[in-house]
Amino acid sequence: MNRLELVQRLIFESGASGLKLGSTLNQSGDARNFVNWIDDAWLEVCGLRNWPSMWEQAPLTFTAGTSILAQSLAHKRYEKDTAKIGTTELTYYPWDEFRDLYPVIQDGNPSAWSIRPDRSVALSAIVAADTVVTVERYKRPVRPTQDTDIPPLFEEHHMAIVWRALMLYAGFDEAGVAYKRGAAEYGVVKRLAADDLPSMTWGDPLL
Repeated sequence: MNRLELVQRLIFESGASGLKLGSTLNQSGDARNFVNWIDDAWLEVCGLRNWPSMWEQAPLTFTAGTSILAQSLAHKRYEKDTAKIGTTELTYYPWDEFRDLYPVIQDGNPSAWSIRPDRSVALSAIVAADTVVTVERYKRPVRPTQDTDIPPLFEEHHMAIVWRALMLYAGFDEAGVAYKRGAAEYGVVKRLAADDLPSMTWGDPLL
C-alpha cells in the first residue's frame, strides 16, 4: 500500500466513513490529522527494528587525509562484522574500547573501525587517498511526502502502520474500543513479522 492507501484504510478502520480523501497533499483539519497519524506511525514502525527490507550494502567514502566520516545512523543499525576496504576486513570496537586502543590516530592503513556517540564512523588510521569502506546496515526511515510513497517494508507488514496509526487516532479521540483493536492487531502483525528477523543465537560464554 502507498501513503494514500494507508490513510484511506485508516479512515475506514476508524469508522470515519464520512471523510473522503483523494490525496494526502495540502490537507487540513480532520483529513490532515489522519495523514499525520499515518506519517507518524510510518516512522515509528519502520524505525522499530532492523527490518530485512531496509537492508543495504553501503559505500562509505573517506576523503584523503581523514579518519572520520559524518553519518546519521545509530550504531545498532550496522552489522559490525561486515566492514571492508576492498577485501580487507576491519575489526569493529565499541567506541569506549576504540578510543583507548587508538588514542592518537596516525597516517596508515586502517585495520579497525568504530561508531562515535555523534554517529560518525571512525577509522583507526588516516587514509592517504580517498577510501571506500563497504558495510552492511539498515537504512534510516524517512517521512513520506507523496501519495505514491511506499513504506520500505515487505507488503505483509504494511498494516502494522495502519494499526499503530489507529492507536494514535484513538488516543486523540478518546476512542477506547478503537485503541484496543489497534493494539491487538498491531501485536499480531509484529509477531508475524518476527519470521523475517534474524534467528536467536548463543552468545559467548560468560567469564
